[in-house]
Amino acid sequence: MMKRILIYSLLMLAMGMSAQEVPTFFPRKFLLEHFTSANCNQCPMGMKYIVEYLDKQTTPYIWVSHHAVYGTDEYTIPASNAIAMNYLGMNTVPSVAFNRSKQDGLMVIGAWNIENLVVKDDTVAEASVMIEHQYDEVSRRLDVTVSGQVANRDRKEYLLSILIKENRLVGKQEDAYCSWKGAKWQEYMHPRVVRDFVTATFGDTVRVENQAYNYTTSYIIDETWVPENCCVVAYLTPLEKSPVINAEQ
Repeated sequence: MMKRILIYSLLMLAMGMSAQEVPTFFPRKFLLEHFTSANCNQCPMGMKYIVEYLDKQTTPYIWVSHHAVYGTDEYTIPASNAIAMNYLGMNTVPSVAFNRSKQDGLMVIGAWNIENLVVKDDTVAEASVMIEHQYDEVSRRLDVTVSGQVANRDRKEYLLSILIKENRLVGKQEDAYCSWKGAKWQEYMHPRVVRDFVTATFGDTVRVENQAYNYTTSYIIDETWVPENCCVVAYLTPLEKSPVINAEQ
């Protein structure tokens, strides 16, 4: 991470900028929130549609999967339902929200219609997001610092969300397309599952000072999670909770 900061500083110097100057924009990564459930027999096919769509895209993205809406399964957490049902007003899966920004008037699109998803605002952001972390294997304590610069001089506060997702979770999955095998439930590898939020569900308020922000917190990793399969995700939104301004993992 320190190497990345050094490279960034050297690039600014090469452009004739001092390390203290703030760029007018930053490279952006988009947040893809995928809503699914082990109880949903259409969700494996929905995943196929999402993967095929993303394979054609060049826009950098970060994918997180919420197990929500369609009943509860072993990976459902209250925060995921709060985002899906209470905030986005969802009532069906599989669905996706792209940066929590409206696409053709809708903030959520069904996986079957993902081809209609259009990135409307390129890959430029008004703020950067950088993550530094340390993990202690004995205590299972994760220390996270998220920081960045802000090009928008008018905005003095943001909401910063930090979550932990886990890959390679082998569990059950209802799958309508495997029913011919005589088994309702299939063993399934669940990827990018949102395990918990380190911050509040819709983020903690961070204050901008001198066009920069910095936030540090700690979290104890659950003993049932595999740390090597976990990933820290952070994203920034306005106080209105959407759209996502920038994200990192």
